[in-house]
Amino acid sequence: MHHGPARPNSLPPPPSHYLPRPDDARLALYTDGPDAAPVTVVLAHGWCATVSIWDDHARHLATRGIRVIRYDQRGHGASLTGTSIASARLLADELAAVLRHTRRCPRVVVAGHSMGGMGVLHLAAPESYWSPPAPARWA
Repeated sequence: MHHGPARPNSLPPPPSHYLPRPDDARLALYTDGPDAAPVTVVLAHGWCATVSIWDDHARHLATRGIRVIRYDQRGHGASLTGTSIASARLLADELAAVLRHTRRCPRVVVAGHSMGGMGVLHLAAPESYWSPPAPARWA
């Protein structure tokens, strides 16, 4: 599905679909560009924003044959909050769920702004990177 150009003072397009989460949250996903694109770009927005921050990027990429997936983070835009406690790990888990749900080709690029970038980093780094080091033992 390809959303047309933005119109000033118009409502945003409805989500392409929703991704339910185990805690009754529901993520609103927006898809632009061809389904059979050789590359998919997934864009995660920051705190107190919505997918609309990526509108120009999505339009630009989609007109070049790239599939773009954007999603409203839980509690933002058209997404529901759910009952889980907010954390960087939750952001990463949501991003992983979006990737599993939307992946159609082996080439995927992920980008995030602010809070969205935190989710990207937590998904990319091993869990041990984010764990505090073991306390040193003094002899």
